[in-house]
Amino acid sequence: MICLRSAGSPDTPDVRQTLELHARATGVTYEECLAAVSGTTLLKRLPRAAEVASVAAMMASDGASAMTGTFVHVTCGSRE
Repeated sequence: MICLRSAGSPDTPDVRQTLELHARATGVTYEECLAAVSGTTLLKRLPRAAEVASVAAMMASDGASAMTGTFVHVTCGSRE
């Protein structure tokens, strides 16, 4: 079993909507909210959906056939 962990991709509708709700609730713009969340990662950004999909495809391929019982973090270095 392999568990794929993502920090959330702002280019997906649900994550964008969630960030927009947080922005409104805290009185900042969407861009400011995204920058604040992104700033908590080591790469200072969130993973795009295509990046998460690429890792999922690789984990499902023969290239990862020897991996078992692991967590794969596609979080751009999220500390949470």
